[in-house]
Amino acid sequence: VRGDYDDRKVFLGMLDAIMQVEERLRKGKKVTNIRYDASYDQICTTIALISPRAYSTIRAEFGGRGLRSMRLIRAQAGQFRPGIDTVNFDAAAEWARKLGWSGPFILSVDDTKITAALRSYHDGEHWRLGGVHGVVHTFSSYEELLELGKVEKDQLAEKVSRSRVTDNNYMSSHPA
Repeated sequence: VRGDYDDRKVFLGMLDAIMQVEERLRKGKKVTNIRYDASYDQICTTIALISPRAYSTIRAEFGGRGLRSMRLIRAQAGQFRPGIDTVNFDAAAEWARKLGWSGPFILSVDDTKITAALRSYHDGEHWRLGGVHGVVHTFSSYEELLELGKVEKDQLAEKVSRSRVTDNNYMSSHPA
């Protein structure tokens, strides 16, 4: 490779992975604890998130981190806490800093209240209506079931809103 592919970091990472795997196999060693190129590792993780089965095929052919290893790394990276919490803002700012991002980004939270799914079932003696939360109701007719299934207005989801943050340079060159 004469430098024609220097800007194709994922491709070069894949070639590096293939060479490392082949060299280890040639020496009779296991293919564990290989250090993969960050660009290749990132695309592998993305593919594995979309389709673990497809990633298994790619991994068998080109090499790559195992699914268990990917899960461990994601678990160590941490997650946002539920709700609006200053820890979430600090974590987002730190992640942006580590990625070298100095532009705008959005943090949002969806606290809509959604009515728990209701399910009817027969316990051998009575018909019952219940869900994950709340009281299980007994009913004996279809009309009673319809009454139990009515949802009060205050139990419906609240308004859902969306926000958009854009770069000012983009907006001036791409008017809406």
